[in-house]
Amino acid sequence: MFDKHLFNEIKQLPKLALMKQNKQAPYLLYLIIFASTFLLYGNTIFNSFNLDDLIVIKDNEVIHKGIKGIPEIFTTNYITDKGREVDYRPLVKTTFALEYQLYGENTHLHHFFNVLLFAISVMLLYYLLSLLFKEYHLYLAFFVSLLYLAHPIHTEVVASLKNRDEILSYIFGMLVLIYAYKYVMKNSVSWLFYSGLFFILALLSKISSLVFLAVVPLILYFFTNANLKKIGTTFIFHAGLITAYYIIILSLLPTYTREFYLIENPLIQETLVNKIPTAVYALGYYIQLLILPHPLLSYYGYNQIPIVGWSNVYFLFSLLIYLGLTVYGLHGLKSKNLYSFAILLFLIHISMFSNVILPLAGIVADRALHAASLGFALIVVLLMYKLAGISVKNKRHKGYNYFFLMMFGLLILAYSMKTISRNFDWKDELTLYSNDVKNGKKSAKLHYLYGQELLKQAKMSNVSEKKKTYLNKSIKVLKKAIKIYPRYPSAHSILGQLYAEELKDFENGIKHLSKAVEVNPNLAKAQYNLARCYQSQQQPIKAIKHYKKAVEVAENNVRAWCYLSQLQLAQGNKTAAFSTAQKLATIAPDDYFTHYNYGHLYFNQKDTLKAVQHFEKAIVVNPSKTDIAQFLYQYYQSKGNEKKSQHYRELFE
Repeated sequence: MFDKHLFNEIKQLPKLALMKQNKQAPYLLYLIIFASTFLLYGNTIFNSFNLDDLIVIKDNEVIHKGIKGIPEIFTTNYITDKGREVDYRPLVKTTFALEYQLYGENTHLHHFFNVLLFAISVMLLYYLLSLLFKEYHLYLAFFVSLLYLAHPIHTEVVASLKNRDEILSYIFGMLVLIYAYKYVMKNSVSWLFYSGLFFILALLSKISSLVFLAVVPLILYFFTNANLKKIGTTFIFHAGLITAYYIIILSLLPTYTREFYLIENPLIQETLVNKIPTAVYALGYYIQLLILPHPLLSYYGYNQIPIVGWSNVYFLFSLLIYLGLTVYGLHGLKSKNLYSFAILLFLIHISMFSNVILPLAGIVADRALHAASLGFALIVVLLMYKLAGISVKNKRHKGYNYFFLMMFGLLILAYSMKTISRNFDWKDELTLYSNDVKNGKKSAKLHYLYGQELLKQAKMSNVSEKKKTYLNKSIKVLKKAIKIYPRYPSAHSILGQLYAEELKDFENGIKHLSKAVEVNPNLAKAQYNLARCYQSQQQPIKAIKHYKKAVEVAENNVRAWCYLSQLQLAQGNKTAAFSTAQKLATIAPDDYFTHYNYGHLYFNQKDTLKAVQHFEKAIVVNPSKTDIAQFLYQYYQSKGNEKKSQHYRELFE
């Protein structure tokens, strides 16, 4: 936080020995940026895993392999979860694998490195701005960097480990810009080579790094005297490198398509013409978050960001703002106006998340402003300079300006308080969702995530009253998600599961699970749970139908295969039962349910010897199954085999 000590340090900045801007900025300023990063974001170090952290790190087997997993990381997609193959960000996963190799699963160290990397990114930003603003006020680069650092919009990127991709992308993006600038200023091809190398590293962190292809020429035009040929050469070199990179990557990796659901981004079902009003509305929402970063949510989506039409007043207001920004930005190109640069920088970065060409999960996301917020920070500082009567083109500081320091200090203080407070919200999933639903009252998915987490907490609780409280709250929250979006299959699915498994209310369980599979027949978990409900209600025909659909959608659901086989046997269809058992054995030859199922089938056929063989294999896989242990104990006792009968007796006693 920007405390009194830090305020006094800034007051003393004019007394520091001034150094030439084209060489190096005062070390103290770097130290302030580094220390401020840990003051503002250090409380995230004590947080747990959150949101997609579980998929990317905690439940990711390749990360747990440490260094040995790195070759696999570079030859597979970023996320391979539930059949999804998403993106390619090997550098991010490599950092987690290295940390796992050194420290194991240590959430706090993962968070520490997130803060450290963010500090490095802002110091690199300051270094770049020091180069670009060498003809401007001495501390302009510092104040812009500090404001960028303190802005609460960055809390998601720093507090969410999954978003390390944004930080690494920005680090390498800054290095791309620094070395491209040096290439033009020093006319040395080696600098261009380094710029290209860092561009590849940025792409290996996140595909959105492509935006730097447009940012490089913008910076070279505004802050160098390079001619169009020189700028064009840099652009063509980067573009050629990117093209070669993607040709190689696409030839090595399996193709993937990121499947979006309406609940994540309703614009996927709209035509281009119908997308535009909502997309522009969402862009206006970003400006609101920059000026007043409240409320900040971990997930927006439907219907927090509503679908609007061409007559919507907020769309029209947002459209006027962006048209004005575009006109002003382009108008200042000739004079190389700093305001124009800041506006165009913002527009270039935010264009990646406009939802017109490519949809964004949640329609709006705080992380989308990670790079774009730099343009905002520059505009705010420039306006403060103007209000304080400080000439931005004065390269050396003359005396104090308490009015500027007061304005800047109050803004930093306000942003810092919000940043630190927001970091605490990211403590864990339960804390995050419970806080966010208060402000995200129209977000269906946010309520779903909260309801899902409450159910998870209920299952883990051993205290009956606490468990009951969690379950009741989960029902209430999930019903709110369904009220916001009545055709929300995942919400119906988990609510139906709660009713059936936890409350034994099969009527409501069947009601919601049936709705889930009606909306999305390929929701394997809902099909399986619905089959379980029908089986418990002695409706085998319906149960068989949904078990078949469950294994059709998710072939690796061994429980579904096993129960399907058992029901087929109970219906007198032994041929189908054994056929299903054989399919299960092909899919999971060493699984507990494979041998458990075969054991029952053979026992039913009076082939006790084969039944015993499979039951023994089953209990090796899962020794906690006391019913099988009792059967084997009785069998071997009847055979006079005291050694084995005693062994299985010990398992169930």
